[in-house]
Amino acid sequence: MANSKKIGWACIWIISLIPVLIWAIYAPLKERLSDYPSITHSLGQLAGLIGMTMFAVTFILSTRWKFLEKYFGGMDKVYNAHHILGAISFILLLFHPLLLVFKFIPSDVKQAAIYLLPSKSLAVNLGIIALTGMIVLMVLTLFIKLRYQTWKFSHKFLGAFFIIAFLHTLLITSDVSRSLVLRSYIIFVSCVGILAFFYSLILRSKLHKKHIYTVDSIFVKENKFVNINLKPKNEKMNFKAGQFVFIKFHDKNVSKEQHPFTIASDSNEQNIRLVVKSLGDYTKKLVNLKSGTIAELEGPYGNFDYHPHKNAKQIWIAGGIGITPFIGMAENIEKSNVNLAGIDLYYCVKNKEDAIYLEWFNEVALKVKGFRVISICSNEQGRLDVKKIAEISNGLKDKVFLMCGPEHMVAEIEKQLIKNNVSNKNIHREFFGFK
Repeated sequence: MANSKKIGWACIWIISLIPVLIWAIYAPLKERLSDYPSITHSLGQLAGLIGMTMFAVTFILSTRWKFLEKYFGGMDKVYNAHHILGAISFILLLFHPLLLVFKFIPSDVKQAAIYLLPSKSLAVNLGIIALTGMIVLMVLTLFIKLRYQTWKFSHKFLGAFFIIAFLHTLLITSDVSRSLVLRSYIIFVSCVGILAFFYSLILRSKLHKKHIYTVDSIFVKENKFVNINLKPKNEKMNFKAGQFVFIKFHDKNVSKEQHPFTIASDSNEQNIRLVVKSLGDYTKKLVNLKSGTIAELEGPYGNFDYHPHKNAKQIWIAGGIGITPFIGMAENIEKSNVNLAGIDLYYCVKNKEDAIYLEWFNEVALKVKGFRVISICSNEQGRLDVKKIAEISNGLKDKVFLMCGPEHMVAEIEKQLIKNNVSNKNIHREFFGFK
């Protein structure tokens, strides 16, 4: 799993740095780095080239093409790479004009100011429009809490601004216009990115296989947890416990946008169970679902699975609603009587009432040899850390860790595990936040 993740990121860096290599070969570096204006101008060019290439790759990562899972270790990791790459490309594209302007400072501040303003040059104006649009979208994403539908709609404009930035790159006088090889590479990568964007926008909903289910029953607990039981209308979807699906409900009281949810049921079951916490506008509406409502499921996705590690002692760490993939896994273990080296499940919640499946997990622990449940209520016991895990689970050595929960919690425990010499190959996490 760790190696597959490295392959995906290695491919991203190779694709992104090829234009740097072409750029470096095209003209002597001594000339490019001869003085302050040359250095800042060169850095500005590189920021633009790498930023455009990475931006194109982000569109490819958003297609949900199944083969991508193989090289990143799961679709949740693909989406995480998409977010990271989007942030890096935005920063690089932001620094692209700034670095080009710095070559005029402090010798010619007036020219620096003019450089950032609209002019008679179409190429320059296209660059300003593209950058301004990206900045607005990033501000909306990072600093303004939008409804999911509004946020998703705003992201559709990213493709338009990328196309404008692509035209700016082609029309502006630069190494791209002078070097046929560099120009050809930028055109190729950008066109692939644009095609991927239009695929996600228009074709994905038509080409990706959909599994049709109906809502069988709804159960609400503690006024904030919704259990949704789905039954197949025709063909059952084959999945592994711990995977997730993108789902769209055909109900006028619920948005028809697709949302990702983890499957909280055993892979051998006919029906699919979802356990959802009411956190936002969309999830709060799910209580209004009626029996018989049609649900379109796309997937399954993800490689969060206990099976590859069943010969090693496993530590499962769940934070809050991050318990959902472990429900299906525990149910699978209970029903399949699989031989395990042992599993300790740390069920972490803030308040006791949030541990909605604790009683059920305790019942599973009574039936399955080597399966233990350790409940951690942070309001009473403090937060879970590696020291507690080592004390309760008899050390950290030769154990495999599967984690799902709030990003800050999982990231902190992962950091502590690595600090305590736990190998990366023994740490597996689901990026639950994008759901």
